Amino acid sequence: MQTLVHLTWIEGRIERWIRFGRIAEETILTRAEKRVAFAPGAIFAFVRWLSNDHGTVESRIDILRAVDAGEPCSTV
Repeated sequence: MQTLVHLTWIEGRIERWIRFGRIAEETILTRAEKRVAFAPGAIFAFVRWLSNDHGTVESRIDILRAVDAGEPCSTV
């Protein structure tokens, strides 16, 4: 089982991307969206940035570890 991460890129509005980590699989969903997968135990950085007409609303980076099947976890 792999950990799935949904990425969105709408230039200047919503930007979610992987900063580092070994991507096991990548699926392009639309021009602005894709889904990436990580093998259990993989360490990766997930960056989330959101803006509106007044500037940055959210900017964060999460360092995460992909979980194995049945392992307790939280979603972000």
